[in-house]
This record gives sequence, structure tokens and C-alpha cells, in this order.
Amino acid sequence: MVLKVKDEAVKALHESRPKSEKIRVCTCKELDQCIDKARKQANQYQVIPCMKENLDACSEKKNSEKAPNIDLNTFLSKVEEDVDHRAQTILRAIKSKDTDKLATATKSYFMCFKNCFMNVKNSDGFCHEQIGCTLDITDKAVNKTIDVCGSKIDWAKELGDVCSCAEKAGISVLHDYCGMLDEFSD
Repeated sequence: MVLKVKDEAVKALHESRPKSEKIRVCTCKELDQCIDKARKQANQYQVIPCMKENLDACSEKKNSEKAPNIDLNTFLSKVEEDVDHRAQTILRAIKSKDTDKLATATKSYFMCFKNCFMNVKNSDGFCHEQIGCTLDITDKAVNKTIDVCGSKIDWAKELGDVCSCAEKAGISVLHDYCGMLDEFSD
């Protein structure tokens, strides 16, 4: 399962690079500024610092090297497609009215989040795009980040927080599921 996730993440990374377009790699100082901005927007305090630490995607010197540009919208859309495919596979295996409602509610919530994060809060482009640099993300770094960050994060707590937020926003079908996630949290 983890190997398949890694393969799909690397595939999404490759598909999000416009052919032969190389631009300046962001400095680590620029990346820190972008990480702070993303942290405030996404509210995912555990995952963002872990990703920054393990992706090793910046340069110490400005103008020191160039890397293939990454279209973050394309990358996130490809990741979303893979996650949606995996979720549909799981839901087909445990088919019930409740899981259909849960799937619809969850997809609606994440579409709302994606729209807010990508189209509203970053309508002028992502931080690194505004600066005019890219992240130098290698296949090896993607695999390492999935291994390290995937094991460090309390996924039940992270999902439980999102679930509770969605429930408070009126998606009442989530009530029983949010409680179950709380029980699995560290």
C-alpha cells in the first residue's frame, strides 16, 4: 500500500512538470517564508514542517541552480485523483447508505477546502510562484517524506480535527465517525 502511494506521488510529481521548463530553485529563506504562509492557510501544523524538513527542496544560495518547474495545481489535482480512486475502492468494498453519505460529505468538504486554498487564498499563484522560483523535489525526497512524515503524524487526530470541523459546519452524518477517529488518536 505505501509503495503504491509513493509510486503515485512520484508519478504526480513527474506529470506536474511542464516539459523542459527550468527556473531558479527557491532559497531556503524564501521557502521558509512560503512554509509560514502555507501553515497559516492550511492549518496543518504537523505535516508542513515535516515536509519542509524532509523534501530538501531549496538552495542555500540565490541563483545557484535551476530545476524543473512544478505546477502545484497539476500536482495537487493528480494527488486528489489518486486519493479519490483509493477512497472509492475502499467504499465499494464496504458499501452501505452511511458510507455513501460519508463519502459525499467528505468529498464536498475537501472540494471546499481545495477551492479555498487553491482558488481563493492563492488566486495570484502560490508563494514560490510569486517569488519566481521552484522547489527542487526529487523522487528520492518524495519517498523519504512519505516514509518519515507518514509515520510521525497522528493521522487519526488530524482527520478527527477535520471531521469535527465539518460536523460543526453542519455535516451531521459525520457524528459517529468523528467519535471513532478520536478513539484511535494517540
